[in-house]
Amino acid sequence: MERPQSLRDNRIEQRRNYTDACVEKQADQDGIAKGTNKIYDNLWGDRPDGKRDNWTVDQQKEIAVGENIAANHVRSSSKTGNDAVVEASSEGAKQAREYIDDQKENGNWWGRLF
Repeated sequence: MERPQSLRDNRIEQRRNYTDACVEKQADQDGIAKGTNKIYDNLWGDRPDGKRDNWTVDQQKEIAVGENIAANHVRSSSKTGNDAVVEASSEGAKQAREYIDDQKENGNWWGRLF
């Protein structure tokens, strides 16, 4: 039987998914960094302190969800380049925040995606 993926492994996979989507849309490191900042802004208003491994479990789950949904928005955008990636990342993160807030009442918002 296959072992369930750890939170850290899942978070890393979603980060890779997000950066791959950005590269596919011709974003460079600056575009990826600005897109990531938009994800932080729309999830929490600012980036949590410290390294991702030291964030709370909820913050780690939320960034994985945020980057997953942002990656989908980036890929579905008809535009390319840094500005397009930043815009799509922002929209994806807004949708992720709404999903997390709407589903928290059910207690299984994480399990529904991963």
